Amino acid sequence: INKMNYFIKKTIYIIVFTFISFATQAQYCTNNLYSVGCYYNTYTINNFGFGPNNQFLSLICNSTTVGQYGYTDQTTYSTNLAPGSTYNMSLDVSSPVTNNYIKVWIDYDNNYVFNDTNELILQLNNVASGTYNQNVTIPTNANGSHRLRIRMVSGYNFLHACDTATYGITDDYTVYVGGYNDLGIDSIVSPPDIVYVGDVYYPIIKLHNYGNTTLNYFYMYYTINNGPYFTDTYSGPGLAPGNTAYFIFATPCNVTPGNFNICAKVHAAYDINPSNDSICKGVIVLPAAHDVGVSQIILPLDTIATNSTVKVKVVLRNYGTSPIYMDTLCFQRGSQPIFKEIWTGYLAPVGNIGDTIQYTFNTTFVAPAGVTLNLCSWSTLANDSYSVNDKTCKIINLNTNGINENSLTNYIKLSPNPATIQTIITYPLINADGEILIYNILGQLVYEEKLIKASTQKEINIQNLKTGLYKVVLRENGIIKGQVSLVKN
Repeated sequence: INKMNYFIKKTIYIIVFTFISFATQAQYCTNNLYSVGCYYNTYTINNFGFGPNNQFLSLICNSTTVGQYGYTDQTTYSTNLAPGSTYNMSLDVSSPVTNNYIKVWIDYDNNYVFNDTNELILQLNNVASGTYNQNVTIPTNANGSHRLRIRMVSGYNFLHACDTATYGITDDYTVYVGGYNDLGIDSIVSPPDIVYVGDVYYPIIKLHNYGNTTLNYFYMYYTINNGPYFTDTYSGPGLAPGNTAYFIFATPCNVTPGNFNICAKVHAAYDINPSNDSICKGVIVLPAAHDVGVSQIILPLDTIATNSTVKVKVVLRNYGTSPIYMDTLCFQRGSQPIFKEIWTGYLAPVGNIGDTIQYTFNTTFVAPAGVTLNLCSWSTLANDSYSVNDKTCKIINLNTNGINENSLTNYIKLSPNPATIQTIITYPLINADGEILIYNILGQLVYEEKLIKASTQKEINIQNLKTGLYKVVLRENGIIKGQVSLVKN
C-alpha cells in the first residue's frame, strides 16, 4: 500500500509539474528582445505586407515600455492567405546603418515557438535602407489562424526570434490561412445621388465576397438618417469568392422633403474584416415637378358662432417646379359630405412670387351646435408626386355667444391702412383681458401685444414687418372678436 501511495503521489507530481511548466512556457517571447530597440523610430519597417491587397500597417516603435523596447503586439491586425499560394512580400527598411538583418516567421503549428526550420518565411541579410521584395509560398496544410512575427536587428546577425539584441524593431501580427469569410458592400446603387420629392426607391446595394468561401446565407439592413432598421436576409444562390451581386431590399424608401443620409450594413457569420461591412452616402432631394397642397385654412377663424353662415378660405401652395393652372379643391366638415370646386388661374413654381394663392370656396355651411368641429381641406391635383402635403385640417371652436363670421371685419378698424410705419386699431370697449395678433399670409404669427382692460384704441408699430398682406385679429378672453386685413407698404 505504501508503494502504491508513493507511485500515485509521484505520478500526480509529474502531471502537475508538466502542466505548470507548459502553462509557464505557453506564451510568445516579448520581453527583453532589445536593450535599446527602435530608439524613437530611428530603426523602422514600413509598408510591410503580402502584396497590395494584403497589407499590414507600418511597424509601431515602442521605445518607452520597460522590458519591451522595440516590440509591439499588433495581432489585432490581420491578413488572409490562401494555402499553396505564392505572395510577393514587400517591406521598406529605414535604418542609420547598412548592416540590418530581417526575419519573418509564421507559427504554423501554434506552439508559441518560431521555428527557423519550417516557419521562417523570409530572411534578409546585411541590408541597408530601401524597399525589398521576396516571394513567399504558404504551405498547403497551414489552415487556421497563426501569429506572424517580423523582426529587424541592426548591426549584427541574430539566430533566433527571442534573442536579445541592441537596436531594431519587432512586431507581431495575425494571418488567416485557408477558409475565411469577408463580405463587404462596395456601393449603394439605389437611391441615386439626386432624387425628387415623392419618388419611391427600393434600395439596392452591391455586395462583394472578399473571402475565399462561398456564402449562402447572411443578413443586411439599411437605415435613413439613423432611423429604424429595415432588415433583409440573403439565402442564395451562393456568392462565390471574389464575386459581386446586387441585392434589392424589400422595404421601399419613400422620398420626403429634405436631403438625407442612407446607410447599409451586411453581416456574415465569422466575418474577419468588419471595416468593409457598412457604407453610407448622402442623397440630395429636389422638389418634384408636380406637388401642390392646401397649406392653411384661413377661414373660418379659430372660433365661430353656432348657426352662423361660414365661408371656407384656404391657401393653396405650389411645392413643385412646374406652374399650375387648374386644380380641384375640396373641404369636408367632420364626416359630412365632401364639397369639391375647380380652381383655375396661375400658381407659380416653388420659390417664386405667386407660389401661393388664396381661394374662397363658393360653398358655405351653417355652423352646427356643439363644442368643436373638425374642418379639412385638400388638393386633388392630377399627377401629384407627394400626397403627404396635400391636406390640412383645423379644429374650430363653436361659441353660442360669438359673433357672426361676416361681422368680424366690422368689429375693428385700422387707420391708416395701407400703412408703412404704424397704424391705429380701434375697437369697442373691452372688459376682459385682450390681445392683438397679426398673422402673415402663411398663417404665421408675426406680432402679438396685450390690450389694457377698458381700452378702445391701440397704436401698433409695424415698421419691422415685411411688405405684404397681413391679418389683424382681436381676441378677448380667448375668444376672437374681430379681424381685419392690413396692407404693409
